[in-house]
Amino acid sequence: MPHSGAPLLLDFDHTLFDTDRFFWVDVRAAVARLGVDTRLWEETYEAVWPGGYSIERHTEALAARASWPNPHHILETFDEAFADLRGYLFPDVPPFLRAARARGRRVVLLSFGDAGWQGFKVRAAGLEDLVDEVRVTAAEGDKAEVAAALAGAARGGAEPLAVDNNPRELDRMRDRRPDLLTYRMDRLPPEGVPADGEAAYRFREARRYVGLPARHDHRPCRSLAEIAL
Repeated sequence: MPHSGAPLLLDFDHTLFDTDRFFWVDVRAAVARLGVDTRLWEETYEAVWPGGYSIERHTEALAARASWPNPHHILETFDEAFADLRGYLFPDVPPFLRAARARGRRVVLLSFGDAGWQGFKVRAAGLEDLVDEVRVTAAEGDKAEVAAALAGAARGGAEPLAVDNNPRELDRMRDRRPDLLTYRMDRLPPEGVPADGEAAYRFREARRYVGLPARHDHRPCRSLAEIAL
């Protein structure tokens, strides 16, 4: 039965899920082994992403750009290699989610992107049984509206919480709900990451968010263990 206490709103990519290691290291390497040029892989990704990424749409874009004898082979290889994504969850995720629900929190995954693609990752990572609800927004900024509605319907004395690695999303949430307690997640190693070369793909997307300025003060954290439930 879903919990009805104060909501805990959690971003998925780069907050709960090691997206760069999954996509920019392992998926990219698997596609390269099939003979797909990595530069073309990146170019078609950038073209597809604004409309909501999915591996199916990406494969279609690749097929339109290059002579590929069997584009469905990419999907077949993907399905075989990446059916189980539990290994891409950050280690602190399952115990934190269990603790949050034990305290009566309503745990909501609040993610931006293509609903089918995000839903696949959530299911394959084994998160459906650890959260109360999954919300996927189709446009950047829509998280704020969802957060405002959920925070407004909160029960109990605990403060509603939101955790995200994107300060712009957190800013929008605070614009709508100034009482929302927000945490800005940074999963990059403290010693820094390479700016270029193959090693840079390990934190390719996550690194972009770290340098973004914020209009509101958000509590910094590098682990879910730092968040007071």
